[in-house]
Amino acid sequence: MFSAVLTGCAGAVVESARMANDAAARDNYLAAALAGDAEAQYQVGKSYCCAPSNDADSFYNNRKATEFLCQAARQNHPAAAFEIAKIHSGDTVDGVRLLRRTANLVRGDGLNNRAVAYYWYKQAASHNHSEAVDLLDSLEIQDISHLTSPIKAPCTLDEVHGATK
Repeated sequence: MFSAVLTGCAGAVVESARMANDAAARDNYLAAALAGDAEAQYQVGKSYCCAPSNDADSFYNNRKATEFLCQAARQNHPAAAFEIAKIHSGDTVDGVRLLRRTANLVRGDGLNNRAVAYYWYKQAASHNHSEAVDLLDSLEIQDISHLTSPIKAPCTLDEVHGATK
C-alpha cells in the first residue's frame, strides 16, 4: 500500500515537471510557430499533446496539438507527421505522462482512424523518420489512395473527426 501511495506521488511530481516543461516550450516557440516555422510548430504542438479526451479544456488540448502539428507535418516535418499518426492511431500519451496514460487506459480517447494514421506514418517514413520506418512493417496496410498529398490529407481533429463545439 505504501508503495502505491509513493507511486501516485511520484506520478504527480513527474506530471507537474512535464507541465512546466511544456509551458516553457509554448512560451519559447509560440511566436515562431505562429510565423510559420515548422520546428516551432512541432514544439508547440507537442507541448499541447495530449489530453485524455478528444477536446479537453485543460492544459493539454488535442485540438490545439493537431492544429500546430499538422502545420509542421504539411511542411514535411517528419517528427510532426509521426506525432499526427500516433494521435490518429489512438496513441495519444507517451513516455512518463503517467496520470494521463492511466486516464486513457480507463476511458479511451476515441481518436482512432487507421487510414489517416497510416498515411501520416508513411509521410514520416518517407522523410526517414526511423520509428515510422520500423513501425510501418508491423502495421496492417490501409487503403490511402484517396489521400493524395499532405496539404489535402485530413490531419487536424476537426478534419478527421468533424468539428465540435
